[in-house]
Amino acid sequence: MAEHRGAVLPVADARNLLGLRSDKARAANRVVVVDYLGTRIGLAVERVQTILRLASSQIDAVPTVLKNGQGPAELEAIGRPGEGQSLVAILSTEKLFGNQAVNRVASPVGEHDMSEKSIVAKGEQLLIFSLGSEDYGLPMRCVEEVVRVPQSVTRVPKAPSFVAGVVNLRGRAVPLIDQRMRFEVADTNPRAWQRAIIVNFEETRVGFVVDRVSETVEIAAEDLLDAPDISERTSVFDRVARLKADGRMILLVDPKELLTRAEQDVVAALAMTGSEEKAS
Repeated sequence: MAEHRGAVLPVADARNLLGLRSDKARAANRVVVVDYLGTRIGLAVERVQTILRLASSQIDAVPTVLKNGQGPAELEAIGRPGEGQSLVAILSTEKLFGNQAVNRVASPVGEHDMSEKSIVAKGEQLLIFSLGSEDYGLPMRCVEEVVRVPQSVTRVPKAPSFVAGVVNLRGRAVPLIDQRMRFEVADTNPRAWQRAIIVNFEETRVGFVVDRVSETVEIAAEDLLDAPDISERTSVFDRVARLKADGRMILLVDPKELLTRAEQDVVAALAMTGSEEKAS
């Protein structure tokens, strides 16, 4: 996501949409803003060369041979800029953006405006944490404390993959939930740096394991906005915060949505089991 003219702008990766391999040496560093079905969407590209204005006589239909296969399916036409200039493949926005993930944000322009109707009633204090290279926020009102992940974590046989284990925190068994598993982040961070954010979750204390906890910030009301419906996991992120100090846009986590109802039951059972084992 990015902020664009006072609105939250979803940004899609052009290479990903075109089925191309990622290339770290040629990372996207420009965003082309496209109007698709009345919604502004950003298209991350490697570079922007020029703007061409072509007459209808300079635009040809896509040759039939190029319509076969998955690669060129996004082509709409072929442009002929002029003598001695390379042909230009003209992409179809309908085919390029016509997938389920992008269609979720294909709503009328203005729905995600940073207007008064989308602003949260009051400001609040947030805890900023990191997973991989991304930063997220969590309301401080639900955070009890932040602790270093201990080297000794009791593993629980047959527990779900997202359960890192159970730890003894001042006489109470606290299940640890690996947020890397939840958000599918590559495990490249040294364990020594990891922290557990202890949250009181419906009378059960849960530790959410993250890579780093960087700071707490006070966000004004006008800088807290509704999160756009970007993916199936959007329910986990209910709002977006604008950090005026450095211009970042940070997704805010809704603690109630971090675990499904079934996962909550598992966490509660693990906490109870850990307490019983400690007592025995």
